[in-house]
Amino acid sequence: MCNFSVGIYLSYSRVYLGVHFISDVVAGAISGIVIGILVYQFYILYIKRIAKGQNVCIYSQHRTKILTDTVITYVFLFTLFSDKIVILTNNILNK
Repeated sequence: MCNFSVGIYLSYSRVYLGVHFISDVVAGAISGIVIGILVYQFYILYIKRIAKGQNVCIYSQHRTKILTDTVITYVFLFTLFSDKIVILTNNILNK
């Protein structure tokens, strides 16, 4: 449920700030839902046909925690330094 609230908040903020039209946000939401459903269906097909119903663990719990912490840290740092990244990118492109 938390993912949906974050998605709704971000969608609203994009339209409110004038960064995207509402049609962009709706199209992105629909395509995200469709892609998510397709990936889930392929995963179920993989479990049924290839793994033969076995409980397949792609990552261990330790690796999952490391991956999750890395993604959260990356998003936090990117958000924290996004204005500096934009300035750096503009300086590189204008040279």
